[in-house]
Amino acid sequence: MAEVDGAQILAKALKNAEVEKIFTLTGGHIFRIYQECEKVGIEVIDTRHESAAGYAAMAYAHTTGKPGIVVATAGPGITNMVTPVADCKLGEVPLIVLGGSAKVSEHLYEQLQEYETVNLMKTNTLWAERCVETRRIAEYVAAAHRHCIGAVPGPVYLELPIDVLQISKVEEEEVIYPAGYLAAARVLGEPALIEEAADLLVSAERPALIVGDSAQFGLKNPEAIRELIEYLQIPASCGYTNKGFFFRENSPLCQAGGLASGQADVILTLNYRYDATKGALNPRARLISVHRNAYHIGLNRRVDVGIVGSADAVAGQILEIVKSKAGKRRSSSWVDSLTDMRENLKRKLAPVLTSGNVPVHPARLAAEVQKFLNTEGQQYNVVLDGGDCMTWELLTAGLLMEDTGSHIGRMYFGSRFGAIGYGAGSVTGCWSATGRPILYVTGDGSLGQYLGEFFTYVKMHIPVICIISNDSNFGMIRAMANAFTPNENNALGCILEDSGGCGMFNYEKVAAAWGGYGELVTDPNEIIPAIRRAQVSGNPAIINVAVWNDQSAYSPATFKLYAGLMERPYSPKY
Repeated sequence: MAEVDGAQILAKALKNAEVEKIFTLTGGHIFRIYQECEKVGIEVIDTRHESAAGYAAMAYAHTTGKPGIVVATAGPGITNMVTPVADCKLGEVPLIVLGGSAKVSEHLYEQLQEYETVNLMKTNTLWAERCVETRRIAEYVAAAHRHCIGAVPGPVYLELPIDVLQISKVEEEEVIYPAGYLAAARVLGEPALIEEAADLLVSAERPALIVGDSAQFGLKNPEAIRELIEYLQIPASCGYTNKGFFFRENSPLCQAGGLASGQADVILTLNYRYDATKGALNPRARLISVHRNAYHIGLNRRVDVGIVGSADAVAGQILEIVKSKAGKRRSSSWVDSLTDMRENLKRKLAPVLTSGNVPVHPARLAAEVQKFLNTEGQQYNVVLDGGDCMTWELLTAGLLMEDTGSHIGRMYFGSRFGAIGYGAGSVTGCWSATGRPILYVTGDGSLGQYLGEFFTYVKMHIPVICIISNDSNFGMIRAMANAFTPNENNALGCILEDSGGCGMFNYEKVAAAWGGYGELVTDPNEIIPAIRRAQVSGNPAIINVAVWNDQSAYSPATFKLYAGLMERPYSPKY
């Protein structure tokens, strides 16, 4: 038999695990991995920052339901990965991090980039280990894979020292490539609790359903969730990570779902976590909480029925019992009332959604983006990033979207950690998963963190149009400061413009560096024409929209968020 090095073993083990892509930033400790991955048909997608690679892998996982794979070099390569890994742990996102390291044979010699990264990652992952024998790499990959996609998925870390990976060789016949090592992590709910849940839903006058974070991982039967909401006419909505696995139909049940939980009398949540502020849930509602992680059942909120189980599996169980107790409902006055409420809210917000203000009101920018998606932009996926601008986009999506399957089902806003800047890497991950063009909507504060990723888009020929909501501020923080400390200097740390008096940064001019398209927009009527011109250019583009920086321009969600954090009541002026 021929001798093989660790990179060859690793690539074969990843291929056996059905890995299709890895996300990475190159380094001297890991480059051999790329060479061998290419030989076995695994695509190598390289970014300009390890954190962007981590967020690309996270978005790929969210969008496909498969584990994301990220490779980082030793030392700073791993430390740069900490934030996206923490995000994946909080969001229960399956991520395998492969890290390089200094030679194990020269440990404690203070080699280049020698650092105790396994201990660092142990606090940040479900499992973290260092492989010190070349012949055992495939076994460690299998162990990492098992921990990554268990009943509660999440990130794992496998460290491969450079001598184990690139220098030492072994006879291939000595290598064990595990097979059949994954269990089908399908958890059914306890029958008595399923019966209780079905009774509550059948008797409810105002039911609601929420699908929360990471429900798509291990998903086998999403149709059960869709059938349940249609059978009982339950308004339904999704949490952070709906990537088109649920609610594809253009249905009033989905369009009204975002308004239902505040007034519902029975709420069924699937893999949803109640935060400390209780969210927008009716405090008097009866709660049915289904989660694969028992820790999240009853956290921060009393539940009436708590079921440990997989979201779609339990939905299927509930549906079967419901069918034995009640016939299929054809209409619902509850859904009709929510539809009317949605129309009333649109009318209430019409002044800002149609504002002709110059600079542009951020709500008008969000409305123009939705108008484009509803008409000529239906082929686009949407990546949202930022603070206040993202909350406006989500609000207008809920109010103005015309085809649920096209838009909310393709809208990505994935940071459970509350990070900003993650969108730059997420663009790469979402595109690599779907092949669809990306509308990347972000704030100027978020954009500045990973502006170098535009060179990744050019290199990979990613069709992306970046729309910047540019108020020359960290707007969400400025809104909080203005609201709660109005007599202080609230510009400190928030201003994002030239202190020499030239004003707003012209991010659109950066596009010239890569031969891309850039345009500054100040008139709201020019937003969609500018997007069209960016499309025609055929290159990654930046549409820099100057938006209104005023207390009355901040979104209701921003004020609600910080009122909760500060434990003080506050309402916007509209």
